[in-house]
Amino acid sequence: MKQVLGEEHPVVLIALNNLAIIYQNKGQYSEAETLFKNSLESMKKVLGEEHPQIVPTINNLAALYEEQGKYSEADILFKQAITLARKTLGEKHPTTQDIIENYNRMIRTQFRQLN
Repeated sequence: MKQVLGEEHPVVLIALNNLAIIYQNKGQYSEAETLFKNSLESMKKVLGEEHPQIVPTINNLAALYEEQGKYSEADILFKQAITLARKTLGEKHPTTQDIIENYNRMIRTQFRQLN
């Protein structure tokens, strides 16, 4: 796909994001983080800092950090994803609502761990 479309084509970047999810599901966090970060950086460069298509990748990187217990990193990214989703997709968009729920779930998990 990279050879046909080029390394920074949006379809290729989405495929990299999806591959990162596979690595995450296999517990290969380092590989997943690298792919998420590379995909996100390229998406921002190609599509712009505030394109709605980058929202899922920010959310996915935040979820990866949450899964690893890196809550401060996850918190920052979830908040970025929520802000961008609200701005580009709207408050009631399903993606926006999903990210808000992901963030709230993380907060509840942290709260339970304190008690």
